[in-house]
Amino acid sequence: MDPRYFWDVPVPEQFPEDDIVDISLTREEKVFHHGNHIANNVVAQYDSKNCVVCIELHCASKTLACHLIETGGNVDDKDCMSFSHDYERAFDKLKILLKVDGPMFPTSSKDPDIDILYDTGNRLIAGFIIQDATKRVRSNIKEA
Repeated sequence: MDPRYFWDVPVPEQFPEDDIVDISLTREEKVFHHGNHIANNVVAQYDSKNCVVCIELHCASKTLACHLIETGGNVDDKDCMSFSHDYERAFDKLKILLKVDGPMFPTSSKDPDIDILYDTGNRLIAGFIIQDATKRVRSNIKEA
């Protein structure tokens, strides 16, 4: 990550009663305009300029490579969520990780600028990569 810049991404919100995890990409409120299913159980929410403002993960307990229970340990052969993100300014790429251990491979989604990272063991969602981040994500770049 470029040490002078970072992407100000809020921590994901978990809604265990609905089995949903929301990854908001902006701290602004009421900016949703429309949403599209970009992969099985994954919905990207966009603003009126088609910038990504949120990624929703439905059926999270089954589709995530991590669990939502805050035990600090392993449950059902899944580690707990360890959220991190990395903005690569040179490539204008925002990487969002929900799990940091183990190999992952990117797979294209229905949005050409969003790749979904799957873990190699059980093909569960482990994160996202957003290309052309300054154009496709509501601007949250901050100088360190």
